[in-house]
Amino acid sequence: MKDREVVDVGANIGDSPIYFAIRGAKKVLAFEPLPSVYQVALENVKLNNLENVITLINAGVGSKDGVIKVPSTIDLDKSGVFHVTGEGDVEVPVYSLKRIREMVKDTYLLKMDCEGCEADVILNSEEMDFEKIIFEHHASLTHVPYKRLTRKLEEEGYACDKPWQILVDPNRVGVITCEKRR
Repeated sequence: MKDREVVDVGANIGDSPIYFAIRGAKKVLAFEPLPSVYQVALENVKLNNLENVITLINAGVGSKDGVIKVPSTIDLDKSGVFHVTGEGDVEVPVYSLKRIREMVKDTYLLKMDCEGCEADVILNSEEMDFEKIIFEHHASLTHVPYKRLTRKLEEEGYACDKPWQILVDPNRVGVITCEKRR
């Protein structure tokens, strides 16, 4: 990823954008919809002096531009398992993948850990057009089997893999890596 651009959907407290920047990414565009978690991510990026590499955006991501309601505060210990349902006391924008692709020059890596938005993005967005995609699927939240997501990506020219085993039923949640076939 050295000197490449990364899009991080579900930045949480900023740990993954910081990882990508430290590994040499030229630019990281990171999205986090929960305002209180986004604020912690901003502080973590500043703490690591990476403001010139990482751009954090307080927004959700979906197949279409829009707005969604989220809670203004959330317990950080629960932020990694929080599913955005559209209920809350503050509105944040939702960026479409098409809009995000217009914000980057180099569509190298798309990372999604967004507690369910991955199904909407993969199934309903126009051509993905990233060299690599890493996502955590949440079939237990979306009721979309991960094989349906990988089948869609394979139809778009990706080779997908479930790189490791976990003790949780892989049909409920898991990480998938995909790479565009040459």
